[in-house]
Amino acid sequence: LMHMVAGTLVPDSGQIGVHGDIEDNYSVSRAQQLGIRCVFQELSLCPNLSVAENTRINHASLRGFGWRRKAAELIAAKLDEIFPGHSISASDIVGDLSIGRRQMVEVARAFTVTQDRLDLVILDEPTSSLDAHTAGQLLAFVRRFVAGGKSCILISHVLGEVLRNADRIVVMRDGKVVVADAADAFDRDRLVTAMGGAEARQKIAAEIAAAKPAASPLRVR
Repeated sequence: LMHMVAGTLVPDSGQIGVHGDIEDNYSVSRAQQLGIRCVFQELSLCPNLSVAENTRINHASLRGFGWRRKAAELIAAKLDEIFPGHSISASDIVGDLSIGRRQMVEVARAFTVTQDRLDLVILDEPTSSLDAHTAGQLLAFVRRFVAGGKSCILISHVLGEVLRNADRIVVMRDGKVVVADAADAFDRDRLVTAMGGAEARQKIAAEIAAAKPAASPLRVR
């Protein structure tokens, strides 16, 4: 679904509507024009380019004399805003950065704005490679971003992260929405149950109880 919203996949059926209008020729460029960005779990940065050069890829308006300086200033300001004390330079080659720092750059790049609007950012497991402190910085920024009238879809399997930061929670299983409700209607147990956790635990327990002791393939005396 996130790929369809981002414009990287075309749906087999149904419609995509943005701001109340049906989009017939939806694409990545159209999504960006409409203010939609996406940070995929599989990072998309070019490892042979600098942080600033990777930022330029998302912004066609950064061209002509001095575009590198403008791109560097743009990404540096956003990194400072989201991750104070990050120590990442806009001139760093992405391939030389740790996975965690690459994820920080990818996230910061998604929130940079030049000529296109920015209304919705989809974050797919954005804290998977971040330490607790850096993850906290990002989630605090997301809350400020949303408080400013924007929207963010946070895809995460970290239950505490979801419960602490979401306004509304949607649980999907096997490609279908199984529950959608205000975040304050959930606690950890309800969320685990909606995700199939209770059912899975019961199934595993039943399988263990029904299993016969197997012969040991190897014994060490």
